[in-house]
Amino acid sequence: MDTGYVAIGLLCLALIVGLAISRFVHGKDQAFSDAASTFQTILTAGAIMLAGYWYFVERRGKPHADISQVISIVPIKPGFVAVETQINIKNVGETLLEVTRAQIWLQQVSPPPESPGALVPENLTKLGVFDWPRHTPADKDGYASAIYTNAEFHWPPIKVYRDKVMHEIEPGESDAMIATFMVKCDVQVVRVAAYVYKGGQGKNERWWRTAAFANTSEACGRTHDDKK
Repeated sequence: MDTGYVAIGLLCLALIVGLAISRFVHGKDQAFSDAASTFQTILTAGAIMLAGYWYFVERRGKPHADISQVISIVPIKPGFVAVETQINIKNVGETLLEVTRAQIWLQQVSPPPESPGALVPENLTKLGVFDWPRHTPADKDGYASAIYTNAEFHWPPIKVYRDKVMHEIEPGESDAMIATFMVKCDVQVVRVAAYVYKGGQGKNERWWRTAAFANTSEACGRTHDDKK
């Protein structure tokens, strides 16, 4: 919580308590008691409004996270590379952040799917990919496909990691998740999309995501050099 809000809240509390004590001490002075009672009521209402602004407008009581990732690609044997992503999660809120579930998708971007319809929603569903409600018809190359938040292609998944996790991150602190995938050098460009969740599934669940492209060409070139 910002120190300004803390100071104002403590000042209001101190004044309310002080007025209550003064009313008890000067209980026989009706005029003073009435004035103190009025001022105490105003302070109490102000404190409630401040708490409401803090919680509902600035949403300080809600979890807030900053999520990013760093992707590394290294050769491991001829024709194969390891794609490792480190998902960094920072708690930028004012409450404990409990990450309870995670999904990390490794997706193929290039070369494109062999069949033009490989990315249409019906075929993605067969692969176990969520069938999002919004989609556009596939174009001749198959790339106008299932779309998420009006902009995100559902590239064909190479591997999807889904599991329950437990990361408790205090306000201002950070934690990380690491996932490593083995990829054939036939795949030139990959995309790693990560989603982390707080709470159970449903309307009370909150989630954050990050995604990035990575090129395997350089690391795959080193695996070819190793074969010489």
